[in-house]
Amino acid sequence: MIQKNKLVQLLMLAVLLVASLATGMAQSNYGVIRGIVADPQGAPIAGATVILTSQAKKIARTTVTNGSGEYVFNAVDPDVYTVDVTAANFKKSSQSGLIVETGNALTVDTKLSVGSTSEVVEVTASEPLVDNGTSYNGQLIDSQKLQNLPNPGRNPFLFSKLDNAVTPVGDPRFVRFQDQSGSSTISIAGAPLSSNNYSVDGIPITDMSNRAVIIPSIEAVDEVKLQANTYDAEIGRTSGGMFNTTLKSGSSRLHGVLQGETRQTNWGANLFFNNRTPSTINGVTSPTTPRGAAEFYSYVGSLSGPIPLPHILGGPNKTFFAITEEGYRQRSPLTAANAFAVPTVLQRGTSTVPGGNFSEIGTVNAATGLCATGRCVYDPLTGKPFPGNIIPASRINTVGQNLINAYPLPNTTVTSYGGFNFNGGDTLGDRADEFNGKLTHQFGERWLADFYYLHYGSKEPGGNALTTAAGSSSSYLLYRKVDAIGIQNTVTINPTTVGTIGFGFNRFPNDTQDISKGFNQATLGFPANYVAALSKTGFPAITTDSGLSNEGTSNSGPAVYFSRNFVVGIAKSLGKHSVKTGYVFRAISLSFTSLSTTSGTFAFDSTLTAAPAANIPTGTTAGATAADMLLGYATSGSLVIPAPLAITTAYQAAYLQDDYRVTSKLTLNLGFRYEYEPGVHERNNHYAVGFDRSATYSAFGSGVQATGGVEFAGQNGYPTTTGATGSKFSPRAGFAYALDNKTVVKGGAGVFYIPIVYSGSASLAPGYVLTNSFSQSSATISLSNPFPTLKTQATGNSNGLSTNIGTSLTVIDQNRRGPLYDSFSLAVEHEFPLGIAFKVGYVGGHGRNLLNSLNINQLPDNQYSKGAALTTGGTTTNPYAGLGAFGTGKVALYQTLLPFPQYQGISESVSDGRSDYNSLDLKVQKRFTRGITLLAAYTWSSNWDNQWGASSTLNPGNNGPQDIYNLAPEYSRAINNLPNRFTVAGTYELPFGRGKQFMAGASKWLDLVVGGWRFNDVMILQSGGPMAITQSNSNSSLGNGAMRPTIVPGVNPCKSGSPEGRLTNYFNVAAFSITPQFGYGNQPRTSNCYGPGYVNSDLSLNKNFNITEKIHAEFRAEALNAFNTPQFNGPALNISTPASAGQITGTLGFPRLVQLGGRLTF
Repeated sequence: MIQKNKLVQLLMLAVLLVASLATGMAQSNYGVIRGIVADPQGAPIAGATVILTSQAKKIARTTVTNGSGEYVFNAVDPDVYTVDVTAANFKKSSQSGLIVETGNALTVDTKLSVGSTSEVVEVTASEPLVDNGTSYNGQLIDSQKLQNLPNPGRNPFLFSKLDNAVTPVGDPRFVRFQDQSGSSTISIAGAPLSSNNYSVDGIPITDMSNRAVIIPSIEAVDEVKLQANTYDAEIGRTSGGMFNTTLKSGSSRLHGVLQGETRQTNWGANLFFNNRTPSTINGVTSPTTPRGAAEFYSYVGSLSGPIPLPHILGGPNKTFFAITEEGYRQRSPLTAANAFAVPTVLQRGTSTVPGGNFSEIGTVNAATGLCATGRCVYDPLTGKPFPGNIIPASRINTVGQNLINAYPLPNTTVTSYGGFNFNGGDTLGDRADEFNGKLTHQFGERWLADFYYLHYGSKEPGGNALTTAAGSSSSYLLYRKVDAIGIQNTVTINPTTVGTIGFGFNRFPNDTQDISKGFNQATLGFPANYVAALSKTGFPAITTDSGLSNEGTSNSGPAVYFSRNFVVGIAKSLGKHSVKTGYVFRAISLSFTSLSTTSGTFAFDSTLTAAPAANIPTGTTAGATAADMLLGYATSGSLVIPAPLAITTAYQAAYLQDDYRVTSKLTLNLGFRYEYEPGVHERNNHYAVGFDRSATYSAFGSGVQATGGVEFAGQNGYPTTTGATGSKFSPRAGFAYALDNKTVVKGGAGVFYIPIVYSGSASLAPGYVLTNSFSQSSATISLSNPFPTLKTQATGNSNGLSTNIGTSLTVIDQNRRGPLYDSFSLAVEHEFPLGIAFKVGYVGGHGRNLLNSLNINQLPDNQYSKGAALTTGGTTTNPYAGLGAFGTGKVALYQTLLPFPQYQGISESVSDGRSDYNSLDLKVQKRFTRGITLLAAYTWSSNWDNQWGASSTLNPGNNGPQDIYNLAPEYSRAINNLPNRFTVAGTYELPFGRGKQFMAGASKWLDLVVGGWRFNDVMILQSGGPMAITQSNSNSSLGNGAMRPTIVPGVNPCKSGSPEGRLTNYFNVAAFSITPQFGYGNQPRTSNCYGPGYVNSDLSLNKNFNITEKIHAEFRAEALNAFNTPQFNGPALNISTPASAGQITGTLGFPRLVQLGGRLTF
């Protein structure tokens, strides 16, 4: 059966590949120009010569009309063109100013006038706002919008939020050109989050996480075409959303730009909650807390033009270049918690006085030896307080003392136990630089080649508020150096056939380092075998309880995302048919070694220096975290030996697309796409490829039978890939019908296969990651030798099906199907006078086989009636006692009743998700005329799904499911269901000064003051998302993913009014009651109550100065979040904590930021 399926796959690819060699094209950022040449009576003219010329590069292409007077130019780069038409006995027609956009088909019909070819009829075209050649939805973000509209992070993808189809739910604070993840966290046309495709000049740039590996500089981008409901079979590995970015090419003239901007804290506004929080600075109390001083500087420079080569190398106007360099520097205060509990001087000691003195927090009666007052430190070997509450110097552990010494000295007079006696802080110095370059060369008349290179490097520190070499627990350094290369060739085979072939390579290293990188733990006194087993240098991660603050981190280290992309195809004009077909190959890879906890993790609390409650005198307490550390006794510890992993998925696709112009009014877009993706393969087969539910085996060869075990790659006949989705068939169909030359009805439907995201986690490599650990309730293991039986060699797959017995598993369902999205739409577009277009449309979508994760080892529902007997520990004999991670004792009853009792949880990725989306879209767009351009869009939508694991910055969700045996209640409002969105973007050139409506005859000096002003605005109003109200999960030990409250009948959970008016009671907590253990609540996964919405307006005012005819300067002033409207975090949703439930305590985004800058162009 497997061989037969492979044969079908190969045949499908072969058939479509052969077609692509005959009639295909594979570059999704191209446009098309087509039309009919006719005489004055409308009769077609055959054999007319049609010349298409780029107005900037002066590069020309030629074709002739067929017997029906039709012509087509396929594979046309986005640009501005002139179309010249000549035919014997007719005047020459010349139409200039024809704008070709990404993915659009521009219809240029021409009626020739009788006369001599020496006579020319010239027409200057205006940009069409209604596309009557394609059925797709989308939005073009052209260079005018990119350069003029305010943009907080100079991120060209950020303007996608202006389109009806887009629902942005990424973190609004991360919008810079290195914030790939935040920029990619959007839904298009109701599809799942982060399921879109991104390309630059037709070459894909998405990685294993399905985000754009690089975001080009705004200055380097000619246009970004956001495509939604794209019924073109050329588009794939997406749920239907496509970002087509076209880089600027050089032209026949030299152009340059220099620009700089800055913003300072004292130019802007304060944070909302800072204005409500008193502060004391230098003994002076203020009713507000000021923002820390921050400063930001950005720069950009670009140069483009021709490269005049000698004739032997092609001559002039054959080679063009465009380069851009952009970057920023930012310094800002660390806003995280900066107050810490550190050891006092008496506790840590000095160079002359030993430490271990805890007399500040408690006293011991010298006569009785009992704790007299406060908190006393008990000797874990005797169970009695240390005399004087002082640990003898001889008992202090060297490693423990060095860990204590790594804390900073107190800088306050606080000496109470757990009191914050150190106020720290840090200044974050972020920086990033990006280079974009593009080279275009025409070889002869038929071959055009484009090459681009994109690079950026960034440094983002997480801050070290402890100001020590160990670092605070949240400290990190994130480094990125990204490279993307693309080569695209366009070959005109004959006047009706164009071929393309392209290759791209992307590399995205993401390295999260420890602030203590390079630290040698041997200097702390750890034994040599432990130090030798460390996989990285750095301070160990020390976690504590409330008696002491954490120190040290253990971050994930490097992960390298890279991909190789190959696209090939040809486009063919066949009468009324424009046919294209192509083949795509993408090898998408990720190499990583998860270094989290590989520098050692040790947990300390006060339990080992405490005493039984009966031995503690009334009115006193026992134990101190710093004392446990000084004695060298950690409550628990772990050291992970990681596994270097490298995973790859090899994606192949072939497609056939026919754009059939049935009549001058009706165009059909018909396509079919075949995709094949074999799943992800680990380079050395160090991966689990599934979970065999029916496999029966002897656990570790003990004779104890078990059912269900790990499928390792290539072992026992299992495949070497996981997550295979096999053959995928995607039919697409759309239409565009022109009711007249101003009105178009368009619509269509298509099937899209959603890309599958694989993370850099070692959870799918059980057995290959080795964890050494200990946990103790009595002082037996010392830091002097924390892992007495230290192991450094993982078992790999040698235990086969028995791997991970006694612990948890994460696997992918080997029968998982490919997630897909059915997209459909219908719209009417009409162009009104004054260059205004209006669109009203419906967009729908239905997701199938969407991915979810659930615990397949949840206790069956019919066992819950046993109640508390299920969870009482040590009551039931464990048949797997002493095997794997199980101890030798008895276990709780529920463990033996699980579907696979040899395991704890088994998290399996399955394809049982679904979604339904419906929306009404309204859009108004005005072409840039009379100094005004406008783009306004309103969307009403409804989005439901059962994606219980979905989350975003705007809406964290609540995971789940509550019960894997009853998934119906999981179908609820999607977390990205924002019912109402309204966006406006516009530019208005003030009508004052020379050549304007008012003061047209102003003097030079008056014009310098009143002329050249331009006002820009980007405004967004949107609803909040549905709240996922939850409670603490008392069924978690039984395998339930979440637990939801019970609805109180007759009580409305929703409240009305502004968020500011209900910060402490955003929703009615009394509408819910706590669901008891062993029960299920009836509250849906998400409620019909919505979180805070969002209102934001970014304004800018620009002033142009004409220094000379060719040199222009511009002053730029921007107010980001101009009206300082806060974007609130959602309220606390866990009703098990009534003190905080319903409260809003934070904001997202920025307060008002004022930015000033200048721009010089020539």
